[in-house]
Amino acid sequence: MDDYYLDPLLGLIPVVGDILPQIFNFSFFYVSTFKIKSYALTVTILRNILIDILVGIIPYLGIILDVFHKSYQKNFNLIVGFVNNDKNIIREVNQKAFSTTIWIAIIGVAIYYLTVFLWSIVMGVYHWVINLF
Repeated sequence: MDDYYLDPLLGLIPVVGDILPQIFNFSFFYVSTFKIKSYALTVTILRNILIDILVGIIPYLGIILDVFHKSYQKNFNLIVGFVNNDKNIIREVNQKAFSTTIWIAIIGVAIYYLTVFLWSIVMGVYHWVINLF
């Protein structure tokens, strides 16, 4: 999806553009969790997925940022590195496992508050339009 810029193109479609790319991301999460069974790899892939979600829910700017944040390519390279026993990737992922876990919590909170903020804007505009009539 990254090489063909499908993620930013899907981002142009409201709601579907935010949900559909994450369904494709689930395959990386599944492989790291149930096939490779590495906690460090799983949290690293989860961090990349959450960053992709966070970037994707930012209106308009998220579409542009999706071009530069290539989570599919990163996750694919991590899995291939683990399967091929690439010492550099394994060492890097294992060293950053704890900090990645903390980043997952921070990104999750950021996604929550950004979603609440955007929802309050949508509801404010909705009530403003309703009160016009």
